[in-house]
Amino acid sequence: MTGPAAEAAMDAHPADLRQYPKLSPCIKFVLITRGGRSAAGRSAAFSAGFFSTLAVFIEPVNRLEECLHREVMEEVGVRLDH
Repeated sequence: MTGPAAEAAMDAHPADLRQYPKLSPCIKFVLITRGGRSAAGRSAAFSAGFFSTLAVFIEPVNRLEECLHREVMEEVGVRLDH
């Protein structure tokens, strides 16, 4: 969903203004493991042999678990078990 209905905003109808809640964004770094293996991020711009942890951006309208599953799928193409 996109547009005003998808935004975490409050409409002030008399003044026809949109006000956004004051939020502090949260970024959580995660390490996904299975057995003795770990998932890591890699960019084409990285130097050879350089990898990174995964960053999960928390959206104010989603639960932490939803954001974690979405970001891991987007960054490394791995579907996490619940």
